Amino acid sequence: MKENQIICIVGPSCAGKTTAAGFLQKKGFTVIQASKYPRTRHAKSKSKLSLLEYVRQEFEAKGLDTFAKQLVGDMRDQIERSIAKNYVIDGFRAREELDLVSHTIGPCRVIAIFADSRTRYARNIARNSSTAIGDYSRFVLKDLVEYSFGVSELMASAGNLIINEDELGAFENNVLSITGSPLASD
Repeated sequence: MKENQIICIVGPSCAGKTTAAGFLQKKGFTVIQASKYPRTRHAKSKSKLSLLEYVRQEFEAKGLDTFAKQLVGDMRDQIERSIAKNYVIDGFRAREELDLVSHTIGPCRVIAIFADSRTRYARNIARNSSTAIGDYSRFVLKDLVEYSFGVSELMASAGNLIINEDELGAFENNVLSITGSPLASD
């Protein structure tokens, strides 16, 4: 039986992590968005803190792997029920999250996605969502907080780095060539 393949896509906000995961989903990977876990817990808590401040508080109180613990439980459940064999996790912010998955589920291949802050800020505005940050200085401050969680360390440890500042088709080709996406259909 072939071992599970786990790809972790890391990088700053609006770099293209979710888009890259979507390319792999079309090739048969199951996508798990790590950001779903803090958003869900934040909503259930009814905390008055912003999501970013809530995440910081949870990391400080419960450890940098606190949200990944539930993600690992969900992955184990899917693996036991043979729901999926190949996974993409997008959006880890801390090394401890990656380490937890690696030690409990299996080895992870880390791919970093990056774009400069002005490009990412423009994407943030273009999303036109209620969570978009309308001020560039606040967007950069959010980056710095996320970097303090360990995003930069995760990116530095990645086996590959994709700069996502070109057209979408070129980005997709880069993602698929680096990941060897045909493995998903083996």
